[in-house]
Amino acid sequence: VAKNGRPLGLVTRQRLLERFSHQFGRELWEKRPISQLMNASPRVVSADTSIEAICRDMAEVSLPALLEGVIFVDEAGNYAGVASAFDLYQASVNVTEAKNRELTTISAQLSSETEKANNASRAKTDFLATMSHEIRTPLNGILGMAQALAQEQLAPGQQDKVELIITSGETLTALLNDVLDLSKIEAGRLDISPVDGDLRTSIDRARNLFQAIATEKDVPIRVTLAPDMPAQLGFDPIRVHQCLSNLISNAVKFTPAGEIEIACTVAPLDATGVHRVQIDVRDTGIGMTADTMANLFSAFTQADGSITRKFGGTGLGLAITRRLARLMNGDVTVSSAPGSGSIFSLTFTAAAAALRPQIVAAAAPLPAKEEPGRSLPLRILLVDDN
Repeated sequence: VAKNGRPLGLVTRQRLLERFSHQFGRELWEKRPISQLMNASPRVVSADTSIEAICRDMAEVSLPALLEGVIFVDEAGNYAGVASAFDLYQASVNVTEAKNRELTTISAQLSSETEKANNASRAKTDFLATMSHEIRTPLNGILGMAQALAQEQLAPGQQDKVELIITSGETLTALLNDVLDLSKIEAGRLDISPVDGDLRTSIDRARNLFQAIATEKDVPIRVTLAPDMPAQLGFDPIRVHQCLSNLISNAVKFTPAGEIEIACTVAPLDATGVHRVQIDVRDTGIGMTADTMANLFSAFTQADGSITRKFGGTGLGLAITRRLARLMNGDVTVSSAPGSGSIFSLTFTAAAAALRPQIVAAAAPLPAKEEPGRSLPLRILLVDDN
């Protein structure tokens, strides 16, 4: 046997017994280490050698050693154990069987715990979805009445209170939307619905949402677009807008001075017309440490407690953004350093816009008739895309 890189050795039990049967055997046993009885050229094996290899070495020492066994010694040459090849094999079988029984038990426990966790996750998702809808119904009533009240002639103090109700209701609505989106994603119920659209328009709409807040802080938001960007691409404008809004919102929130840049590039991936879109949101804000970035995309996680107290938020925005990006075959990554700002990169795939048939002739004008409203009651169905 070799331990810690030092060769030890093997000695057959029969040879040892022959030495002990000598008239001086007892004195030799008591005064000398057992290593003195080893073969002149002992077989050396590694301590982590398989049982099959050890048995082969035992057979090379002596065929009877397979049944007689060998003496194992430690580095000092002292007795460490005795076994035959069959003993070793039986011990190996016993250990393997014990491990298999243990693994079977652990596997059953893990399967049971996994099922419990899945049931708990489904129950949580159903609860969140149900409660989000149940809370949203009365909340819409509160917001509707508050907005109607804001249109009336109110005293300045009353107007401020109504605006506070509306602002608080909108904040709660955004939180409910985030929780509902997260629960849908976790349950696999959120689908990406690509349609042909102008990516420039989506970027401008997301920027315009935060332009007023950024202007108040004297932080300009610049947009840089690749000159070869296709006019139309197939993507989900609602989810892209949601991702961009979260990234721009954070950039405005954590940039007390300087500027914010939104840069977009589009590159074809293959001959089928699929494009890879990358939108970088760069800011000159407070930046982040490596530890902060490691947990940045976990749900309900923010840099520390002071972030929540100072800037607000729930820590859901970036978690949802990354999951949405991955549903769109992309991702969200970040590079940052304390005091040096941050760069969030949103990537996703977009298909080539489908060809649309051209309208070659205008519809014939309807003949002039009496206004229907004067003689017939009208029923109007108004549908929008939101």
